Amino acid sequence: LSVVTCASGLVVFLLTASHMRIPSRVLAIAVGLLLPLAGETVRIPSSMDGSPQPAIVDVPSTAEANPTPLLVHLHSWSTRFDNSTNFADVRAETAKRGWIFLSPDFRGANNHPAACGSELSVQDVLDAVDWVKQRAKVDERRIYLVGVSGGGYMSLMMAGRAPRVWAAVSAWVPISDLVEWHSFSVRKPQRYAKDMEACFSGYPPTHGFALQQYRRRSPVNFLELARGLPLDINTGIKD
Repeated sequence: LSVVTCASGLVVFLLTASHMRIPSRVLAIAVGLLLPLAGETVRIPSSMDGSPQPAIVDVPSTAEANPTPLLVHLHSWSTRFDNSTNFADVRAETAKRGWIFLSPDFRGANNHPAACGSELSVQDVLDAVDWVKQRAKVDERRIYLVGVSGGGYMSLMMAGRAPRVWAAVSAWVPISDLVEWHSFSVRKPQRYAKDMEACFSGYPPTHGFALQQYRRRSPVNFLELARGLPLDINTGIKD
């Protein structure tokens, strides 16, 4: 007796004997139940604090048997896993290519301590990738990462923090240094300075411990570890 819990929470029981051959059609149905439906919101337990973290996952039927590239989309600064500005375009291109699409939440908008490049948020991205790998046939040599603005920021963070996971990383108009960006946002002025302070217990990066944390969550301090990883950075000259 085999007991399988599906992504949707449905439990499947398969009763087999050692001499029994299960028809391929039955196996296909059983395996299909393990995979999320296209566009399904799943809840992925955090390996750090156990909290369920939402994500959108699209798995083409071909990924049940054939190694398939995985594209991980990271949402922008003030949005979440399902409503980033470029979400629909990236998702559509992924479907066009027949790839697996994953858009994790990694603690939502960057306006509270658990978000903004925290240890929790970094692990959330890695947990989501592992979750998909356990449920679909991912080509581990072709796991790609892309993000815009705040998603570009987190893409650079993940490039530096986990360079061996990715085949390539594309970051569009990313933030690379939170200390410098806080200063820029104060001068502009922009609300992002207050968002950052909310992530660091209300402090600007002039406070000793807060300054350490701003630096610890700045990709520029980790990117040397991504040496050899194909990294595509795109930004405007006035951004």
